[in-house]
Amino acid sequence: MKELALETEIRGRYIIYASPHFRQRGFLLAFTTRIWLQDSGPSFCNFGYYGKGGAELHRKELCEALGLSPRRLTTPYQTHSSGVFTVAKKDAGRGGLDPDTRIPETDSLVTNIEDTPLMVLAADCVPALFLHERTGAIGAAHAGWKGILGGIMENTVNAFRENLGADAGEIKAVLGPSIGPCCYRVGEDVASRLPESDGGALVKKNGQHFIDLRAWCGLRLSSAGMSGKNVFFANMCTSCMKHLFYSYRADKAHRGANAAMIAKLKKQPKGDAPP
Repeated sequence: MKELALETEIRGRYIIYASPHFRQRGFLLAFTTRIWLQDSGPSFCNFGYYGKGGAELHRKELCEALGLSPRRLTTPYQTHSSGVFTVAKKDAGRGGLDPDTRIPETDSLVTNIEDTPLMVLAADCVPALFLHERTGAIGAAHAGWKGILGGIMENTVNAFRENLGADAGEIKAVLGPSIGPCCYRVGEDVASRLPESDGGALVKKNGQHFIDLRAWCGLRLSSAGMSGKNVFFANMCTSCMKHLFYSYRADKAHRGANAAMIAKLKKQPKGDAPP
């Protein structure tokens, strides 16, 4: 794994972290913050259907600011599962602006359809965005300890390979802001569940156990056939940086969720640049 320097961008009334590197290759990757810019001063926004309200408005505004169609935004109903769903044309737009249409009990989405943004939510767990340049396939996964242990990373890679014709060694993944090993302390009941092969993700300090979720995702992606040089991570801890991100552990109020989005952009006419 290697660190990826994301750039801070202001899109409409939202502050996001994005990757110009992948945008130049026709893929839009964005990780939101909790900051909502208004004339009266900064406030909080929320992209999840729980906690602070306004998810539909914030999703719609952000998509429009990014040049994406809000009506095609697609999201799952996340349950810390290891389920992966392959989004077909008929599924585009499910859950994006209507919680009742979310793809049920799924924590990872993959597709090869252009102009169909995929979104997952997180508030300490790892938001992982995937892409495969040759086929144009994309994916978005929400990975907490339960999902990682259950195989969410491997299942996502397998869906790319089996359903979208992507070679695992060519898939690229970006692991977004999440709680870091500095803050993610767990009890013996959780630490003992990590198999020996995942021991590199477990950190012990002063007799206490801490998990490096990003490192754990990297280990599982490697075991699924991905190349370590194609796994990137944002070195930002949501708990340490609770002024920018929602953190389930650090927040005492203003509950909400950060969003991670990816889209395969439509091919532009020659001479035009992606938005």
